[in-house]
Amino acid sequence: RQTGRQEFQPVQVETAELADHVLQGGTGDVFGCQPGSFGFGVVVDHPRGAAERFAGQLCRILESVSTGERTAVGDLDLLGADRELLLETWNGTARPVESTTLAELGARQAHRTPDALALVDAETGESLDYATFDAQVNRVARLLIAEGVGPERTVVLAMRRGIDLVIAMHAVVRAGGAYVPIDPDHPVDRIAYIVTTAAPLCVLTTATDGLPISVDVPVFELDHRALRDLSAEPVTDAERIAPLRPEHPAYIIFTSGSTGVPKGVTVPHAAIVNQLGWLHERFTMTTADRVLLKTPATFDLSVWEFWSPLTSGGALIVTRPGDERDPDRLRATMARHGVTVLHAV
Repeated sequence: RQTGRQEFQPVQVETAELADHVLQGGTGDVFGCQPGSFGFGVVVDHPRGAAERFAGQLCRILESVSTGERTAVGDLDLLGADRELLLETWNGTARPVESTTLAELGARQAHRTPDALALVDAETGESLDYATFDAQVNRVARLLIAEGVGPERTVVLAMRRGIDLVIAMHAVVRAGGAYVPIDPDHPVDRIAYIVTTAAPLCVLTTATDGLPISVDVPVFELDHRALRDLSAEPVTDAERIAPLRPEHPAYIIFTSGSTGVPKGVTVPHAAIVNQLGWLHERFTMTTADRVLLKTPATFDLSVWEFWSPLTSGGALIVTRPGDERDPDRLRATMARHGVTVLHAV
């Protein structure tokens, strides 16, 4: 341990290659920082200025630490002259965001582009235009409203990835409720815990998927013929059990539970409207876009896939469950359907 004050010489940056976060310095000096040289692990090239800034920040921290052994970590100057640049200039991202809901964005887009392509089943080629998609969403939404679904009420979606899942998800939001996706192939204990915790008013599934546990709430099959008798007209607040607001929950996704039991994370309409506004503007999404749906609905990246094209006039190319684990199949699907947007982690 060094005590007293240690003087540090200016650092000569010989390379701007940074990625491994591995500092390669000499030995015998404070924290292995040898005056006169500074190196980085090599994987990705960064601008020279970034390496110089990194070196300056490190030496500033070492200078602060060397002034006294009782220096509190919270008192260390990490930013120096860059404080305003990092905290104010680069972080100046505030933008006006429309005060609306996902339900309104979806209904509005269907009204603007009724004849445009909305959904495509990547395997079968089945497709829906916006008018047909919107009509099916409204029918299911009315079924849900009749069951008492509305703001701050939940509906479990127990179905594998497919066009029916997209319709169900949008229908729950259109009714004013919050959707809770589960994967029928997940362990039964996890499914049972999520259903119990989410306390849904009902469950939406299909004849093929089903729900692998018994529940004491209604279970509706989305492909049931009775839905065809319901009105396909736009759903309004006058029909909902209560007015839908941007602050109301849009969905609840549960964590993996790797550190204990799964934990539900509730996300309001306003948050997703904000993200979609950024996506649409940043990537200039239009009716010409084709977005690949390949992320499990139980993972939050899927929210961008499910909602960004269908609120900007583009088409959603829906892959089958398991396709996300087959890169060659995904590449072929993207080429065949002219995919323009791929979300990846």
